[in-house]
Amino acid sequence: RKPDMKLLLDPVVKTLEDLYRDGFETQTSSGKMHMKVKLMFGVFDLVAKPTVICTKQFNGEFGCPVCYHPGKRLPNGARIYLPRDYPLRTHETIIQDGTIAESTGNSVNGIVGISPLAYTINLVDGIPIDDMHCTYEGIQKRLMNLWFESSNHAEPYYLGQYITEIDKILMQQHPPHEFSRCPRSIAKHLKFWKASEFKNWLLFYSLPILLDYLPSLYLHHYALLVCAMHILLQESIDSSLLDAAEMMLKDFIVLLPELYGESNCTANAHMLLHLPKYTRLWGPLWTQSAFGYESKNGDLKRNIHGKNIIHQQLLHNIDTSVTLQLLKSKVLLQESPMTISFIHYCCNNHGDEMEHIGPHTY
Repeated sequence: RKPDMKLLLDPVVKTLEDLYRDGFETQTSSGKMHMKVKLMFGVFDLVAKPTVICTKQFNGEFGCPVCYHPGKRLPNGARIYLPRDYPLRTHETIIQDGTIAESTGNSVNGIVGISPLAYTINLVDGIPIDDMHCTYEGIQKRLMNLWFESSNHAEPYYLGQYITEIDKILMQQHPPHEFSRCPRSIAKHLKFWKASEFKNWLLFYSLPILLDYLPSLYLHHYALLVCAMHILLQESIDSSLLDAAEMMLKDFIVLLPELYGESNCTANAHMLLHLPKYTRLWGPLWTQSAFGYESKNGDLKRNIHGKNIIHQQLLHNIDTSVTLQLLKSKVLLQESPMTISFIHYCCNNHGDEMEHIGPHTY
């Protein structure tokens, strides 16, 4: 069941308003400071975003939250977004359409009401496209399913007959420690791949491996996506490179229905066209990605150990963790170097250095 976003966000909005209006006092290395907080943008996946902005879902007419593309409904109920240029939405037009929608009870250009964040952030510029769900778990995952699913064996892009060879090459890769995951088999584990694995495949493994397997036209088409993402993920991006990335993504989307069929012009594929807009506004895609938030969701899940009184479990475990961090900080200021060295040793994972010498003894 989807949460009531107004009920969920109203307390958050109230707190943000207080922090921006009144601010708070804090102690820094330079002394006491009065600070204020301003929310610049919010990151949501494609499913959560409509409930926050108060638009139709991505499979509804005018489901794109950035432009006025109406989409095309297929007989199976899915909605596709063919390569067409449509005007961009603005914060003002969303508020205007939402006001009319609330008074009439009918959606206007896909807007169904006034967002609880309407007077906190810009509902277009302040809600960027998340590359994690759009690119890696979206279009990249879809392409890999097209390439390797046996139902596509008659298609020119089908690679299932080479999957053993591709897997062998992939499993021989030894990425540096900066990579959070080592490569896993496509044949055995593709349906279990995480977003970071799709990202590593797209950015580092795919083009060199597919060079000898994917037909030239399809390889060059796919290279447009890979090169564009490399540009949009740089630490600093020259305006000319950003323009080039935008053209690459446009060409990728224009060729998508010709090479893979109209049914693969999904909402995620369409959202690729809007990535350069948000890069211009907020910087490289890693500044507005959901990876960090998903990681924190994992931290929260690790604080839950049963199905009952989940909120109390979270409160207790998080409070315990914060208290231990405060105690650690105090101890580090007061104890001897030998004690501090021992604390650092315990805080680091040294389980692999322990030797088993007897029952329950290490």
